[in-house]
Amino acid sequence: GFLTDVVGDLQLAPYPVEVRLFSPDLAWLKKTAPRVEAQLRNIPGLVDTFDGLTVIGPEIDLRMRRAEAARFGLTTQDIASTVDNALLGKVSSYVLEGDRVVGIRVLEDPSSVARLAALRNLPLRTPTGALVRLEQVASVGERPNQVELNRDNLRQDDIVSARL
Repeated sequence: GFLTDVVGDLQLAPYPVEVRLFSPDLAWLKKTAPRVEAQLRNIPGLVDTFDGLTVIGPEIDLRMRRAEAARFGLTTQDIASTVDNALLGKVSSYVLEGDRVVGIRVLEDPSSVARLAALRNLPLRTPTGALVRLEQVASVGERPNQVELNRDNLRQDDIVSARL
């Protein structure tokens, strides 16, 4: 990774001191950002330092087992579409509300996907019409304490900041 520093407009920027870290390696950003923040804390006149790492909680780690999926006639797209519809719903129609067009989203019963155990049992319809559970064709896990990913011109970055 490499880093650049930017001193913002002192009157308009809420955090006028920024150190931008760029790297495709998230582990490097997670390791380096707190060290850079510690250095900023030692500079007289800088307050409210922030390492830029925002923990957003766990994420679902779904890994398709292609051989098992193929045995049931399922593709990556079939599985992704079913999981996406179960978690986020699907816009099935639209209504006019005043001057706005609003999508009507059909959602799965939240209890059927609220926990990993329930998600593992999500039914998938095969091309023959049979039903198989998601856990039969994919491993479903959870990765804790994920951080929000930021990008600048498609490059992964983190902004360590401080106020004057």
